[in-house]
Amino acid sequence: MRIEGDTRTRLLAVAMTAPAAIPASAQVGDRFLQVQRENALALRKYQWKSRVEVRREGETSGVQIFLMRHGVDGSVQKTPIGGTPPPDRPRGPLKKKIAEKKVKAYQELVKELSGLAQAYASLPPDRMQALVAGATMTTPLGAAPDYVQIQARNVLQQGDSLTLWIDPGTHRQQRVEVRTFLETRAVAIVSEFRSLPGGPSYAARTIVDYPSESLQVITDSYDYEL
Repeated sequence: MRIEGDTRTRLLAVAMTAPAAIPASAQVGDRFLQVQRENALALRKYQWKSRVEVRREGETSGVQIFLMRHGVDGSVQKTPIGGTPPPDRPRGPLKKKIAEKKVKAYQELVKELSGLAQAYASLPPDRMQALVAGATMTTPLGAAPDYVQIQARNVLQQGDSLTLWIDPGTHRQQRVEVRTFLETRAVAIVSEFRSLPGGPSYAARTIVDYPSESLQVITDSYDYEL
């Protein structure tokens, strides 16, 4: 098959700009880990608000708002400060008991999903170092990249994956995507990051998607202050 000149040029341009996956370089990995440590320490000085919205089949089923801060040991502490009232319970002892059981199971599921997202968001230093050491790095060719993408598999569970988008100038996270499982059912976790003026970066929004139950848990973080 003959390829005309213009077509050949376009194909070459696509090939030149296509991402190339290579093992993550030690220089990029070490700098990224250093920035992560510094960023985590800087965030400990702040308190902020967190809005957690639970959606089922696209409809909001509940919202909670928390005041967040770090304790002296570095753990995150949260205090409820608002949200939607709990749903009305049906009348009658049997119906009420059944409804309470369903609500408890639903709340436990939401708690497990939130805990799963937190586990990936707060990987210990040794786990993060191993992740970067075994990851592949993808960056656009032929121009200064807007991002460096680091991909790793089998991070916390066999068969899971974690993809980081990193600013090549600051080595800060821009986006994180996780594909994992709760028991045997698929879970997708996406976090988008922002930076405080002159300060650290933070996960501004995290969406946990649990398709088998048509369930989403959306966490927005805001109002950071020292």
